[in-house]
Amino acid sequence: MTRRQPGVVVLALVVLLAACGGPGPSGSGPGPAGSGAVPSQPAPGASGGAGGSLAIGDPAAGLATLPAYRATLAVRFAGTQAGASSAWSQEYTLTVVRQTGSRILGYAETGLGAEPAYPSLEGFASSSHYLRRTADAPCAAAFAATTDDPAALVEPASFLPRVRTMTPSGATQQVGGMTAQPFSFDAAAVVTGASAQASGSALIVPDSHLVLGLDLELKGGHDVFDADTEGTMTWAYRVEPIDPPTGSILPADCPTPLPDVPLMADAANVLRFPGYVAYETRSDVAAVAEFYAKAMPGAGFTADGEAYVSGLAASLGWAKGSDLVRVAVAIGTPTTVRITRHAGKDAPNPTPIPVPTTPAQAGQVRVVQALNLLMGSDATPSPFPSYHLEFTGDSPYWNDTKVGRDKIAISADVEGKNVHFTSRETKGGSTTSSEVYKMGEKDYEVVKGKAVEGGTLAALAWIMWPLDAIVALGIGSFRTTSAGTETVDGRTVEVYKVAGTLADDTSGMFASFGFPITSTSGTVWVDQATGALIKTVLDYKADVKDTSGTTKGSSSGHLEIAVSRIGRSPVALP
Repeated sequence: MTRRQPGVVVLALVVLLAACGGPGPSGSGPGPAGSGAVPSQPAPGASGGAGGSLAIGDPAAGLATLPAYRATLAVRFAGTQAGASSAWSQEYTLTVVRQTGSRILGYAETGLGAEPAYPSLEGFASSSHYLRRTADAPCAAAFAATTDDPAALVEPASFLPRVRTMTPSGATQQVGGMTAQPFSFDAAAVVTGASAQASGSALIVPDSHLVLGLDLELKGGHDVFDADTEGTMTWAYRVEPIDPPTGSILPADCPTPLPDVPLMADAANVLRFPGYVAYETRSDVAAVAEFYAKAMPGAGFTADGEAYVSGLAASLGWAKGSDLVRVAVAIGTPTTVRITRHAGKDAPNPTPIPVPTTPAQAGQVRVVQALNLLMGSDATPSPFPSYHLEFTGDSPYWNDTKVGRDKIAISADVEGKNVHFTSRETKGGSTTSSEVYKMGEKDYEVVKGKAVEGGTLAALAWIMWPLDAIVALGIGSFRTTSAGTETVDGRTVEVYKVAGTLADDTSGMFASFGFPITSTSGTVWVDQATGALIKTVLDYKADVKDTSGTTKGSSSGHLEIAVSRIGRSPVALP
C-alpha cells in the first residue's frame, strides 16, 4: 500500500512540518531556507504550558481513545510555482471501527495531474481488502492477504502541522460526552518564515489530547514553502466519534461479505470471495434444495421471498438481519451451487469483480469494464435501448479420470429490464437447456412453449452467466494494446489485443479469488461512443481440479461474445 505523493504536496508538507518541529534524521527538523533554527518539538500528543496554553506534537495521538470515528481533512493550495499559477486540493475521509478491525480511506484530488496519490477508496472490513482505483471504477473486494496491514492506510491527522503553542479562545464544548476546549494560534506557532501570515483554530479534548478539529490558513513566500513556490495553503480537519455501526461502513456498491452460510458435505471446487460462494456437488437439485431448507433456519436464517424448485434449477431466498442471501442451484455433472449476497430493494447489486490495479495500459479500463457497461445494473442501465447477444463457451473440468469439456451456448435479447434468455449446456455426456423471460420485476420459465410466471430463475440466470467472461477479460486486460478502430454495423468500435496472466496482477487480487483461469489472450471490440462490449474472442488457460480441489493439470478454454441488432431487439412474452 505504498503510495506516491505528488511532488508539490510532498515538498510543501514536508518542509512545513519540519519547520513546525517535526523530527528530521537527527531528531530535529531543518527549517526552510533562511528560516534559522527551529525550536525543539513539543512532546507527543498535546502538552500544556503557561496560562492555559497548549501544544500539539502529534495530532493523531488522541485518536487511540476512540473506539470508532470518522476523520476528514481537506488540504488546498493556491499560488504560483516556478512562475506559473498553481492550484490543487486533496480530500481524505477515514472511517475506523476498532472492534471489527475496519478501516476505510476515501480520497480525491484536483489540480495535481498524473496518477493520483491514493486510490479513490481503499480499506479493510470483515477480513476483506476493498479497492476502488478511480472514482468512476467499480468497488472491488478480495480476501485480505496475511501481509496486509490496515494501519498502513494513511491517517489524515498525519498531514496536520505541529503547533508549538495555542491559547484558549472560548468556552468549553460538549462533543460526544467529552469536554473540548477551543484554541487559537498564529503563524509563529507553526512556521518561522519571515513572510508567513497565518491564523488558526483548534478544538481539543485536553484530558486525552484528542484533536477534534483544526483549521489553518497559511500565506507565505519562498521562505515558507520552497524556492519557487509561494501562495496560500489551508487545512480543514474534523473528527467525528461514531457509535460502532451495526451495518457496513462501505459504500453501497462495494461487495458486502456473506454471512456464514452452510455448504454441503461434499462441496468441491469451492470458489469464495466477498459476497459470493460457488461450489459443485454430486447431489441433484432437489437434494440441494432440501439441504438448505433444513440447514438455513438452523444457521439463523429465515425464508425470504418465493422459493423456486424444478428438476433443472432452484432459487431460494434467505434473510438474516439486514443480510439478504440467494442460493441458486443448476443441474449438471456435477450440480453447481452459487450463493450471493444481494443489496436492499433500492440499492444496486454490486459486482465483486475487480478492476486491475497495475498501472493502466492503453485501453485496459475500457476492456475490463466493457461487459459490465453492456449489461448495466439497477443503478446504471445499459447504454443500448435493446440488443441481441450470443455467447459460446468451451471450458475444461475434471471428469473423474480425465479432462472433460463443458460447452455452453447462450442467446439473449435485451430491452431495458426485459430479457429473453435461452441456454444450452453439454457436460459429462448430458445436455440441459432452458428458456426464460425476465419482464421488469417478474420472471417466467417457458414450459412446452408457454411462459409460466414464478421464481427468480430468469434474473439469476442473467446475472450469473457472465462471471467466467468477466474474469477472462480482467486477466487478459493486464496486457492490453490498441489495434485501431473498425466499423461494425455502422458503429465505430475500438479494437484491443489482450494477452495477460495472473502473474501480471501485482496486487494479487485476482489470484486471491481462486479462479481457475490463469492466462487469457484474444481480441476485444469496444463501442467507441459508449464503452460497451460489442464483441470478444478469447482463448485462455485454466487449472483443472478434481472434487478434492487437487490440481490435475492445465487445459485450454475458449469463449466468444457477439452483440448485434442494437436498438432493434424488442422483448415480448410469447
